[in-house]
Amino acid sequence: MGTLGTLRADSGDIPEGQRLLEKSRDVFAELNPIDPGLWDGRRAQTLLNLSRVLARQGFFDQALDVARSAVTAAGGLGETSSEALTATRGAALLTEAKLLRELNRPEEALAILEEAAGAFTTLLEAAPAIARDLADLALEPGTSLQTAYPALGDILATTAAVLAEAGHVEAALRYAKGAVDLLLPADEGSVRLRAAAAMSTYASLLDQAGDPSAAVSMARTSVQIAEQCHAEGVPDNAGVLWGSCFNLAVDLVHAHRLTEARAVASDALARIDPPSEDQALWIDRMRSVAELDDAEPDPH
Repeated sequence: MGTLGTLRADSGDIPEGQRLLEKSRDVFAELNPIDPGLWDGRRAQTLLNLSRVLARQGFFDQALDVARSAVTAAGGLGETSSEALTATRGAALLTEAKLLRELNRPEEALAILEEAAGAFTTLLEAAPAIARDLADLALEPGTSLQTAYPALGDILATTAAVLAEAGHVEAALRYAKGAVDLLLPADEGSVRLRAAAAMSTYASLLDQAGDPSAAVSMARTSVQIAEQCHAEGVPDNAGVLWGSCFNLAVDLVHAHRLTEARAVASDALARIDPPSEDQALWIDRMRSVAELDDAEPDPH
């Protein structure tokens, strides 16, 4: 019944889809006490789909309540939950975060995004196939699977950046690696560009963690992917390429390879357009590396 409700909503009959999903929710609520291990997953998925249907109609407060019920249902068995149930919980958390943003509650949304990112990263390490299923579950109806990867990759990369700014470098590394692992296999240009950006972030974190050699290797790969996207004319490639080049140059400085660092920075200044926002600042920072003397301080 829940599957039928989702199909009806996806086909355009949203009121009927909502009615069927609500009826399915009520049935599972009655069955759940009999065998939670059997029915929790189906109830959680029904609640998640119902939340999305409500959100499509603009009922964000009601959708948020239902999404939170889905999170609770999917986490009811704790550590004994199946991988699929854990994936459903991650998708429900992602939906909850989106709804909090719609309701202009960004601080609460960020906290939920961190929890969702943690669930996703755990799955990515333990069960890659189920982690890919989470990307599918996180999609709005009618959206292709591929478009989920950048969104989830951005969640992981953004969480890494927030943790790094707070000084939690080791935790940030885990999220950054999750973003790279998720995005890197992609063939589509815009997704590969996001992968380059995620790799650049990961390289900077490796540098901060005290491993400049590994950082340089990762940063070089980031620049190579960004260069390919630049050559293919992928939209917004220049900003990512510029940032990747700058991070590579800085990582080279920290690895005491100043000649290479100056060469990377000089090449970027000669042929790449810096990000349009704070352009003068970006140019000054890159120039500080290009003109760095052996005895001068860190460009950061």
